[in-house]
Amino acid sequence: MFTKGDTGFKALVDDVLSKQMASGQFEKTYAKWFNSPIPPKGENLAFPLSDTLKDRIAHPSDAVD
Repeated sequence: MFTKGDTGFKALVDDVLSKQMASGQFEKTYAKWFNSPIPPKGENLAFPLSDTLKDRIAHPSDAVD
């Protein structure tokens, strides 16, 4: 979340996320925090990527469905 109308920051966030999605880094980071043991207790949330998120990664957009 960020301030409504902050077009400069939105552009930065969109750019970073788009690049991470294209490179595969987004999925690696997601797996680290949602499908792997989290330090210090080693708890695993076991929350796999949904089909909707997989589609959004394949086709990034800021459109709200």
